[in-house]
Amino acid sequence: MPQRTALSGLSYKEIAALFAASCPPLPELRARQVFQRITANFDNFDALTELPLSARKELSTHFTLRTTRIDGVFPAEDGTIKLRILTNDGCAIESVIMEDGSGRRTACISSQVGCPMGCIFCATGKLGFFRNLNTAEIIEQIYHIRNIEEDSSQDKKRKQSGGQFENIVFMGMGEPLLNLEAVSKACAILCGEKSERRFSPRRITVSTCGIAGKIYEFARILPDTRLAVSVTSAREELRRRLMPGADSLKEIKTALLDYQKGDAGRRVTLEMTLFCGLNTSQKEARAVASFAKGLSVMVNLIPWNPVIQKKDGGTIEFDGSRLLTPSFNEVQTFREQLRYLGINAVLRRSKGRGVLGACGQLGSTDKLESIE
Repeated sequence: MPQRTALSGLSYKEIAALFAASCPPLPELRARQVFQRITANFDNFDALTELPLSARKELSTHFTLRTTRIDGVFPAEDGTIKLRILTNDGCAIESVIMEDGSGRRTACISSQVGCPMGCIFCATGKLGFFRNLNTAEIIEQIYHIRNIEEDSSQDKKRKQSGGQFENIVFMGMGEPLLNLEAVSKACAILCGEKSERRFSPRRITVSTCGIAGKIYEFARILPDTRLAVSVTSAREELRRRLMPGADSLKEIKTALLDYQKGDAGRRVTLEMTLFCGLNTSQKEARAVASFAKGLSVMVNLIPWNPVIQKKDGGTIEFDGSRLLTPSFNEVQTFREQLRYLGINAVLRRSKGRGVLGACGQLGSTDKLESIE
């Protein structure tokens, strides 16, 4: 039996073209109705009651609305919710919905199964790389998150006050710039005029470990989407050992200078995962300031979220010592050093550690129990 086409990964124009070419042809009105219901979380044709029964039966023969399903829901005490999602071929990916101190909610989604970058401090990097996600698998993470938000009693209270998640970050599993075609198409669908609850491109951030050549392409096809770059260390020798798959700082800065050329509004977020005694020195702060010179940047300071090694239950080792999370005072001192050097630096507080849903922990679900 031929595999049915997933409509969740198609734009409105693509759905309209498919319907027009079907037998019998379906009018554009039907394409518009189906597209809007997909983006509004409808997951089966039976629920599309505005369509005639004959049309629903015909559509279900050739198409499907969803290709993934939720395999686990992991709520944390701090309000974070992690989802484990299964694809049609049995791959597991993870997505997170989190809330900051001001009540703004952000969906963190994945772009690949595993990750090829090999950052030594990241649980996803320890998994290795399996494959890219397609557009449907990327965008369905948003729809699953919406469903969870709408089904939770906590969110019902939130909706009464007008609160729903409004930001999307590609900071989950994988390197999004290595799957840029599918990522950009997902962004186009989410921001499209005919989408229900459409997003502004400025509310979407794509985070990269540092694929310099792809930054040029990103600037061309997603000019209004925000960019974040994981630096971790601005000292090349240390960064190379921590993030062996990333391009050099020199290549990345050249790409960022081009990215911001003629557009001062294209501020880039530099992300620094901080480790106790490793990359929080004055020397490191000066290296960050040197790298940032000539760029419009904000630095996000992210205290490392521990990743447990299965073999002995301990955290990851680097240069013969276990990696450790820095103290609050160590992070604050480093932040003040950066500010003294003229760098706008903010502390990003960890969310979701209790369900292994914090930055760098995705893919670690072995000891968790799902409420599903």
